[in-house]
Amino acid sequence: MSEYGNPILRNFQTSGHPRILGTIHFPPRTPPIFLLQIALMLAYKDPPKFIRQVVRYPLLTEAQMSSIAIRPFTAADLPKLKEIHDAIIPVPYANSFFINQLIQSTGLCLIAVDESQDSKPIAGFVTSSIHLKDGVEHHIQLLTLGVVDGYQKQGLARQLVCKVVSTLTPPGMQLPVYTHVCTTNTPAQNFYERLGMKPRLNASQPVIARNVFTFSAHGHKSGAQLKNCERANLFRSRDAYVMEGMVTA
Repeated sequence: MSEYGNPILRNFQTSGHPRILGTIHFPPRTPPIFLLQIALMLAYKDPPKFIRQVVRYPLLTEAQMSSIAIRPFTAADLPKLKEIHDAIIPVPYANSFFINQLIQSTGLCLIAVDESQDSKPIAGFVTSSIHLKDGVEHHIQLLTLGVVDGYQKQGLARQLVCKVVSTLTPPGMQLPVYTHVCTTNTPAQNFYERLGMKPRLNASQPVIARNVFTFSAHGHKSGAQLKNCERANLFRSRDAYVMEGMVTA
């Protein structure tokens, strides 16, 4: 028996599952989400999918989130960034894509770095560019966006997008933001809609850009090192919706 208090389970019972007897003690400052994860795992011999996801990717504490710094990526970050980029997005991007983000004045790549760990791993990234029309800034285009599994569901993707938009937008201006979203990637479509972006319409129908993605993940389980078929299914189409709108922090 531990000397710490805060029992979280006592005669815990879930309908259809055996009763769990006894008390489990944790240190007083144990994050509540961790306590919930343990309770769910003990309650379910074969937990539903949503519970498995919660336990596999636990929410970070406020202290952990506050240790994540967003900054422009450097040449030294390129190998690790490309590795993570390839793992999250099963569309091949050459090294020149990232190098252009470094050297072109119209491009900007930001990465989120977890400063709480000695290795300072990359937790997420966004690549973007600002497009000019007749010498005047016309719009910002989001090229790619990704967050590592363990850092998802924390608002990090939103932070990356808002940061890149605020950095590229000249003072006193507000620029529309465009991006292409795979027609089969519903979670990404929902994410951009929450940011205030909508599919571009033509005669009340969404505009579909054909063959935007030069590589389809359908049936692909190597190369990009996809972790599961569910992620591959998000990119099974080569076509994309054109999402557009005003994004504010």
